[in-house]
Amino acid sequence: LTPKNKDAVTEHGLRFATEIDLPRGRYQLGGAGKEGVGGRTGSVFWDVTVPDFAGPSFSMSDIILTSSRAGAAPTITDAKTLKALLPGPPTAHRLFSLEDTVAVFAEIYDNRADTPHTVDLSVTVRTDDGTQVFRAEEERDSKEIGATRGGFGYLVRIPMQDLVPGRFVLTVEARSRLGGDPIKKETEFRVKCRLLVPRFAITWFRGSGVPVVVRVPGFRGSPSEVLVPTFRGSPTGGDRSD
Repeated sequence: LTPKNKDAVTEHGLRFATEIDLPRGRYQLGGAGKEGVGGRTGSVFWDVTVPDFAGPSFSMSDIILTSSRAGAAPTITDAKTLKALLPGPPTAHRLFSLEDTVAVFAEIYDNRADTPHTVDLSVTVRTDDGTQVFRAEEERDSKEIGATRGGFGYLVRIPMQDLVPGRFVLTVEARSRLGGDPIKKETEFRVKCRLLVPRFAITWFRGSGVPVVVRVPGFRGSPSEVLVPTFRGSPTGGDRSD
C-alpha cells in the first residue's frame, strides 16, 4: 500500500478480479492473501459449478453488478473480458447508497439462432412485499448472434435515487418468442439511508442578549431563535457558518 491509497483501502477494502476459462463441471476456487508488514494471512474458498451453456437451447449466466461508486475501492484486475462488458469493476457489495447508480449485467445464451426470432428481456426491482418499483424492457433479435450458437449481453443501469432505503429483489428475465418457459436470475440488495449533516447559518450581532435567527438549510419549519452571549472587545457584525 502507498500513502495515497491506504485510506481508500481502509475505508472501502481492496478488490482483486481475475477470470479463468474452465470447461463445464464442478470446482472449488480458493483465494489467499498475506500482509507484507505484519505477516498476517487469510483465505477464502468457494464451490462453483460451470454450466453447460452450449447444451440447453436457452439459458442465462449469473448476474454481475457494478456501481458508480465501485471504483472507490482500489482494484487489481486482469479480467479483460469484464472490463469490456461493464462500466466499472465488478462488486460483491449488495448495500448501496441513494447517490449510487447500479449497473446490472447478464449474458443470454440462445442456441436456436438459425431460426429467426425475438428475445424479450427485462430487469425488475421489487420490495419485500412484491411491489414493483423499477422495470426496464428490451427486445433483441436473433440476427445479433448470427447462424451459430452463442449469446449476447444485457446491461441495465438503475438509479438508486428512485428508490427508498430498504431491501429489494432484482430479477433479470429472458423469454424467447419461439416458446418455452422464460429463464430468470435473481439477487437481493439493500439501499441504505442518506446521512444528513446540516450546516447552521448563524447571523451574529453586536450587543448582549440580542435574538439571533438560526437557519438550517434543507429543513422545513420556522427558524429557531437563540440568545448570543456578550461580545468582548470590539465585535463587528457579520455572517459566519459553524
